Amino acid sequence: MNRIIFVILVLMTSGVLHAGTVTIKGRITNRLANEITFSTYDGSLEYNTIDRSAKLDKDGNFSTTLPLPADYVRINVQHGDQGTELFLSSGDDVYMTLDAADFDKSLHYSGKGATTANFAAKHILDRGMSMQFGADLMPLMTKEPKEFMAACKDLIQKEMDYLKDNNEGLPHLFIKTWIAMLTHTMYYDWLIYPPYHNMVVNKGNGKKIPALSYEVPAAVPMVFDDSLLSLSEYRNVVGSIFSGRAGRLDSLQALKYRADDSGSILAKQLLPEKSREYYFAYKLYSSMKYATVKKANSDYYAFKKMYPKSGYMPVINKAITLKRKLGAGQPAADFTFNTADGKK
Repeated sequence: MNRIIFVILVLMTSGVLHAGTVTIKGRITNRLANEITFSTYDGSLEYNTIDRSAKLDKDGNFSTTLPLPADYVRINVQHGDQGTELFLSSGDDVYMTLDAADFDKSLHYSGKGATTANFAAKHILDRGMSMQFGADLMPLMTKEPKEFMAACKDLIQKEMDYLKDNNEGLPHLFIKTWIAMLTHTMYYDWLIYPPYHNMVVNKGNGKKIPALSYEVPAAVPMVFDDSLLSLSEYRNVVGSIFSGRAGRLDSLQALKYRADDSGSILAKQLLPEKSREYYFAYKLYSSMKYATVKKANSDYYAFKKMYPKSGYMPVINKAITLKRKLGAGQPAADFTFNTADGKK
C-alpha cells in the first residue's frame, strides 16, 4: 500500500483530523545536521505529533511530504539546534532556501504556499515565533483583573496591527486561523487567570481567590466554531471554558480534579456538534487518570452511548483498558524482572 495512503487511513481511524498533505522541498547551505525535521500536532486527544525527517544529499537538497490535520496548522521545523515554523494548506508545494549560518534572516520560500510561509518567517524576525505571544502573556498574570485584561488587549492589538501591515496576498482562511490562534491563546490565559494569579501573587500560600478574579474568565465570549477544532488553542478553550467561567476553581488542583456537571449542561446547550463531541471526549479522557474505576466506567459508557462511532474512541478505549488494569482496587500487574545476577 502506498505509504501516504496508509498514513491517511491510520489518521482517519484514530480520531485524528486530516485535511491533506503538503510537499516541502529545498536546499540548505552551511548545514548544521544531515537532516531536517517537520512536525505538527495530529489533533488527537493525546496531542501526538506527525513527524517527517528528510535527509540532505551532498548538495544540501531535501524533499518530504507531511500529512496535515487541517489547513494552516503550525508546522515546526528543526535543523540541528535551530528551529523555525511555517503554515501551509493542503496541496501546497513549497521550496525552502536556507543558509544555516544565518538561519532566520536567510530563510525564504517559493512555490505554492510561499505567501503564508514567508509571512511566518518575517514574523519570526520581527516579533518572534507564534508561540511567543503566549509566553508574553504569562508575566501579565501578576496584574489585577482590569489591568491584566487591558494589558492582554494591548498585546494582541500589536499583533493585529502587524497582521494588517503585512497581509498582502495572505489567504482569508489563513488570516482567520492566525487571528483565532492568537485570540484563543489569550482567552485560555483568561480562563486560568484566577488560580494562576493567586499562586503568583500569594506564592501558593492557600489564600482564597478574590471574587474579582473571576471577572476575567467571565469575559471570555461563549462563541464557538467547529472549523477551528484543529487548533490546539481553540481546543484548550473548549475544554476549560465552562469550569473556568463557573467561578468555582479555588486551586490549581481544581483544574484537574473537579468535575463540573453544570459544564456538561452548558456544553450540550452551547457547543456546536463537533466541538461538543470533543468536549465530552476530552472531559472523559483527562479525568480518567484521577477517577475511580467505577466512575471511569460510568463516564465511558455514557460517552459511548452518546457517540458510538466517535473518532476519539480508539484513544479512549486504550485509556479505559489501562484504567481497568491498573486502577485502585484492581489486581496488581503481572510482570517479571531479572536480578543483577540474571535470575528472574
